[in-house]
Amino acid sequence: FAAHQSKGVLVIDPVLDVVERVITMDCAAPDAIIGSIVKSKDGSLWCSVAEYDETYDYYTAIDKLVRIDPSTLETSVEPLPEGVYGPSTSWAAWSADTFRASRYSNEIYWTGGADNWFANMEVFRFDVDAERATRILDFSDDDDQWKVCCPSLGIDPADGTLYLTLFKDVVSTQYMVRKCRADGTAIRDYPMERAYWF
Repeated sequence: FAAHQSKGVLVIDPVLDVVERVITMDCAAPDAIIGSIVKSKDGSLWCSVAEYDETYDYYTAIDKLVRIDPSTLETSVEPLPEGVYGPSTSWAAWSADTFRASRYSNEIYWTGGADNWFANMEVFRFDVDAERATRILDFSDDDDQWKVCCPSLGIDPADGTLYLTLFKDVVSTQYMVRKCRADGTAIRDYPMERAYWF
């Protein structure tokens, strides 16, 4: 399975090296595109999706997740509740998005926000078993003005601990790595040498 920005999910036969089927994201919205695809612990495939926004002349996140059954290839749409924003999507080579699945628990994590350009201020978790999405971190009211650096959300496969690279602003050289529990509670901060980290 591979994400193709304009087509959707390519279902590839790895032996014959051919695309057997294309699964579009039209189930989420007309002309929707895929952001990323991840596999949750139960084996389901999950896609982040976006649609074209004329205001920004850019694709912005949709407040939905698309689930694909890897055996039947059937799709279903999981609408996110009010206040839970869809995963921010990025096809820029230097800023992969933060859509991640845990190997430790049946959960998916991502950053998102009301404004696509400031979608690195909030971190969300989707419990696949309970079909429940919640906000676990909100940096928008943070007095220290930290933000999540685009591709930096990681999950330790051994214990589900989250790691996030935080930064102050695009022109700031102040970064740190924060270690958190799965619910977003900070465990430890690791200051980084002042530089631009990607």
